[in-house]
Amino acid sequence: MNSVIDQFAAGLQGQGHTLVLPEGNDERILNAARILCDRNLAHVVLPGSVDAIQAAAVRAGVPTGGLSLINIADADSLDAYA
Repeated sequence: MNSVIDQFAAGLQGQGHTLVLPEGNDERILNAARILCDRNLAHVVLPGSVDAIQAAAVRAGVPTGGLSLINIADADSLDAYA
């Protein structure tokens, strides 16, 4: 029998959802973002300081390929997610 999480994930897979996760420089958020991306459950957006997010990702050993890192200091990039 599948777990509730597995059933939830199966329903999301390939649906093209976008998920914005704040605090992208937190290791737990980075790991969750990587799992969501790798399982094709959602397009993940991490707003914040791109340099800080990338540095945290390196420390956590989490590749950022496929994740959208958005610099919140750049107002033009935020308009796309408003």
